[in-house]
Parts: sequence; C-alpha cells; structure tokens
Amino acid sequence: MTQLMKVDAKDSTARRDAHLDLLRLVGLIGVIIYQWFGWRWTPIAIPFAALTFTIAGALMAASLDRSAAYPWTVLAKRVRRVVLPVWGLAAVAVPLMVWYGSAAGAGPGTGAAPGWKSMLLWVVPLFEPPSSAWGTVWTGSLWFVPAYLWLTLISPPLLWCFRKWPLRTAAVPVLGLAVALSGMWSPSGRLGEVLLTFALFGGYWLIGFAYHQNRIQTMPWISVIIVSLILASAGLIGTLRAGDITAAHLAGLPVANSLWGAGVVILLLRLYRHPKAWPRSDWVRTALAGVQDRALTIFLWSFPVFSIAAALLVRYGLSPQSNAAAIAQRTVVAVGLIMVVILLLGWLEDLAIGRRPRLNPFANRADRPQEHQRRRSALLAWPSMMAGAAVAILVTALVFPADSAPLVSRTAVPAAPRSDAGDEAAESRLPRRVVVGYWQGWGGPSLRLRDVPPAYNVVLAAFAIGDTTGKISFSQSVQSKSSFISDVDALNKAHRPVLFSVGGWDDGGLKITTDGQRRAFVNSASKIIDTYHFRGIDWDLEHGIDPVQVAQATRDLKSRYGQDFIVTMAPLLEQKLEVEQLELAARIGDVLDLASPQFYNYGTVDPSWIVDRTLAWGRVVGEDKVAMGFMTVDTPGDTGEQSPREVCRIWRQLLAQAPNAPGVSTWSINLDKGSGYDFAKKCAPSVVRD
Repeated sequence: MTQLMKVDAKDSTARRDAHLDLLRLVGLIGVIIYQWFGWRWTPIAIPFAALTFTIAGALMAASLDRSAAYPWTVLAKRVRRVVLPVWGLAAVAVPLMVWYGSAAGAGPGTGAAPGWKSMLLWVVPLFEPPSSAWGTVWTGSLWFVPAYLWLTLISPPLLWCFRKWPLRTAAVPVLGLAVALSGMWSPSGRLGEVLLTFALFGGYWLIGFAYHQNRIQTMPWISVIIVSLILASAGLIGTLRAGDITAAHLAGLPVANSLWGAGVVILLLRLYRHPKAWPRSDWVRTALAGVQDRALTIFLWSFPVFSIAAALLVRYGLSPQSNAAAIAQRTVVAVGLIMVVILLLGWLEDLAIGRRPRLNPFANRADRPQEHQRRRSALLAWPSMMAGAAVAILVTALVFPADSAPLVSRTAVPAAPRSDAGDEAAESRLPRRVVVGYWQGWGGPSLRLRDVPPAYNVVLAAFAIGDTTGKISFSQSVQSKSSFISDVDALNKAHRPVLFSVGGWDDGGLKITTDGQRRAFVNSASKIIDTYHFRGIDWDLEHGIDPVQVAQATRDLKSRYGQDFIVTMAPLLEQKLEVEQLELAARIGDVLDLASPQFYNYGTVDPSWIVDRTLAWGRVVGEDKVAMGFMTVDTPGDTGEQSPREVCRIWRQLLAQAPNAPGVSTWSINLDKGSGYDFAKKCAPSVVRD
C-alpha cells in the first residue's frame, strides 16, 4: 500500500501535458457524438478510438518510467482509476436490472436479469459486464473498459518489447487484424476476445509508446507526412469503396477506419514538438484538467443519460416538430443529467487517484496526499456514493416503472423520428390488418405460391440462407422458376406482398459482422430481389447478430429499392438473442414495417405473458408495428403451438389493450394446409375484420 501511495503521489504531482489533454477532450467529444447521434461520418471527422487509446498508451508508458521500481503498483493504480467509476455506474445499473428483471416475471425474454456469477464482471470488468435486455443502455459505453484493462496489464512487457524491437512489435497487432479479417483465424471464446482486442487497439497503444519515447516528435517531417498520407489515404479509400461511411461496431472497427485514425493521430502528435508550452492561459489549462478529472464519468454515463433524456421527453409529452429541435432538446437534458452525475458520483475519480474528493473538479485546490486525510475522505465518500446511487435508482425507477419498455440499445444509432408522411407510407406498404404466413420452398405438404389462401395477405418465402462470407442464395423445389416468379408478381399485384425471409434455424452459417460481409450480403440479396421480384425482406436471424451491420444492410437495401420496400423481422425471445433483436429493432425503427416475435419453441406459456411481451415490443417500435408470431400445428421438432381458437382469443386480448395492433403471423402456411387450413378458415378472417 505504501508503494501504491508513492506512485499516486508521483502521478498527482506530475506536470500535465496540455496537448494530450486537448486531444483526449476531442476524442471524448467524438465518441459522445457517435453514441448519441450515430452519425456515420463521426469516426472520420474525429477518430476517437485512435485518440483515446494512443493517449492512454503514452500516459501508461510515462507512468511506468516514473515508477520503474514499482511496475505492479502502477498497474494496480491504473486499474483502480477505471474500476471505481465503473462501480459507481454498477451501483445504479445492477439494482435497476434486478428490479426490472424480477418485475417482468419468470418468462423467457426481455425482463430476465443476468446470472449472479456473471455479475462478477461488474467488479473487475476484464470482459464486458453483462446486462439484461432492460439494462443494455447501461453497458453502452463499456466497450472501452475491457480493452483498456487488458492493454494496461500487458504494458510492462509490451513496452520492453517495443524498446527492443520497435518495428516488429508494432507489426504484431497489424498482422493479427489482417489474419482475423482474412478469415484464416476466427476469434472465439474469452482468449479470442482478448487477442482481438490487442489486434484492434494495440496499434494505437504502441503509437502512444512511440510518442512517449519521442520517436514521433523527432521524425523528419517528410517521413511523418508520407506515413500519415499512406495510412490516412488507404483508410479513406477503403471507406469510400464501401459505398458509405460506416463506423461498424465500436468493438470491431473496420480496417479502413483504423488506418485513417492511425494516420491522423500520428500527424496530430507531430504538430507539437513542445506541447507543454501550450496553451499559455491558466484558465484553459484548468478547464482542460477539470474535464480530464471527470472524463471517465462523463464517458461511462453519456449513453445512459441520453437514453433517459429521450424517455423523459416522451414521458412528459415534449415532442418538438423538427428533428433539429428534438436533437437540441435531448442534448440539453442529457448534458444537465451528466452534470448531476458528476456532482453525485464524479468524485470517485478523485478517490481513485488518491486525491481528496471534490464536488467541483474545476476548483484549483492543492492536493493534500497525506494518508490520514485520504482515509478520512474515503470514510465520508462511500456513504455519499451510496446516497447518490440511491437517489439515482429511486428517480430512475419512478420515471421508468417496472412494466416500461427497455432502454435500448448498445453503441446506439437512435431511430429516426417517425413523421406523418412516414406513417402513411407504412400503411400503404402493408394492409391495416395483417395475417402473415411463412411459405416453405421445400418439404411437405407442398404448396404452390399461387395456391396460398387469400386469408394470408402477407407471404414470407422461406428461406434465403448464406455462409460466413455474407453471401446468400435462395432456392425452392416446389415449382419452376418462371412459374414462381409469375406467382410472386400475381400476389404483389393483388396487394398481398411477397417478401423473402433470410435465416431460419439452418441459415447455412450466415455471418454479417463486417463491412465486407455486409456488402456481400447486400449484393447477393439485390440479385435475389431483382430475379424474383420480392417486395421486401424479412429478418429471421436465430443464431446471434451484429445489430449495427444488419441495420446498415437494411438501410442499404431500403436506399436501393425506395420507400415501397418492406422490412419485417421475426425476433426470438431468448435472453441474449432478444437483446440483439431489440437493438436491431431500435436501429431500424423508422424503416421497420412489422416485427413478429416468435411465441413458440418455449413450451407452454401463459397467454398473458404473450400479450405483455407484445406490448413491451410495441413500446420499442410502435404499437402498430408488432404482430404476434404463432405456430398453430403440432410438430415433432417444435413446442409451444397454439390452436386457432386460442390464437384468436389471445389476439382479442391484445386488441383490447392495443387497438392499433396490426395482426398475427404463423409458421407455416404449409403446415396449415396439412391441417385442412384450420387456421386460415377459423381464425385468420376474424383477425382481418377486427
């Protein structure tokens, strides 16, 4: 402990690098903009990942050099600086997740809370801490923490290797990322997650080492310009070739953005050979230092408060007419909430570095590092933290009662506001009341598309399947290709749109997790649509998804085929999968026409649970966009079927609480044929009439 206090004292008295403070502030602003608004140009205009990890690497190297005799105490101190603010977040997030989870009942899906063993990751977050579907908003900023901790822990040997073999050490993360993206190595499990973290962010960390070693500052200008231009140009060209500017997933930035960020940050670091001489103004230095003293608190809470701000505005009926006004209003409320969090919990960052806790981080007070004063401050601080957490929990629980919709989603791209014009377009794409049926292109009982009963006014052709490259294909063995296309055209003209469904239980191993896989998917999906004249796409992804890439693929297709292109999805309700499905639904909420959660394959469930889960989904994407997905025929491999009579009874229960509910969907039309069209005759007509 004595060694740790000495290290803290050295770091607290070390002279600040104002240039790095400024760059870190810019990176903080960039990541908040991206998390709040999801603007795809943000990582290009502000390469926040490169700035954040490069500066962290430089500061880590400086700390190790200042305390060369105590490397492990340096690591302990760095870990403590991150973990304490995370604990402050957990003090609010975990009780709320437990509260929502217990209130949601024992049924599978949205409300379930993660297990207590996995909750230990909130104590030492070497991997991203878990959340329930209700709590995904609280983990939205935690992608940074495991990466930082792992890079911190390997810093002593990494710095030694960099000094001994700089070029070879710098090549390791680049080669690792290249091998991973080539498909030769597919990261999996905990070890794969750690190795991928090093491949993604280790290069930035090593640039920080080079800055600390004065290698970048002493490089000839011509070399800096050449290296920066090569990296930045390669990144920008790769981005432009993608057809759009996308930041993909924060935990898996594409190579293009990584190269761009590396080129930009090297140039920025070289611009100032004597950064400590700038800025000269004391108040600017104080302001920068104050923000840095609360940077992690601001970052960790930025996404939760933005989602809470949106919910508060909706709850109290404050809905501006213009999108710009909505953004401004939400931003003002979110900034105000961040200030409250800084007041209640921000001082944990002072405590983490052995400084006397301060409510005002901009106060220019001399630190008093004496051990007894720190202990006295800690005794006063922990009750204050618990009181602050209790207030935050109480207020949040009052604002969001236990039956409220989840706050989604992770690494957010907020759904665009729904306009009146958009609602009209949605109504014209689908009937007001829908009976959706999956049509099987294989097996029995065989059914030609033209023979689908009129009771099914939306038909989903199952399935298009793919592979690990993202490319998909569609085939059916029921009728000839020309007659199938003719039947699709006939149903479309009769205002019974035919969509193709992607995925299913046996999806061929389809992966859409990178920019390359997404482009391959969009190109192959476009060929299918052009060939068969489908009116839209149905997402039936049952094996885990990357919501960011799937959402972007949806928008790519929507942009290509226009406003008449229909988008539906059939979410699974298993806990982990539904979290991803909720995030996808939130990201495409403005272009989504229908979501039909699958209320089967869970055994016998209470009808009231079905209605509750449907209403919860309705609060995410809109009451008029959520149908109930049923299976009406008993089969050997499936469970949870409902009789047509029971489906209609549950439908009427839903309609009593949600008059704008659109209808139901079923798996499958072929199975219904095998039962003599029991559902199409006994239940479907009443759904359309109600």
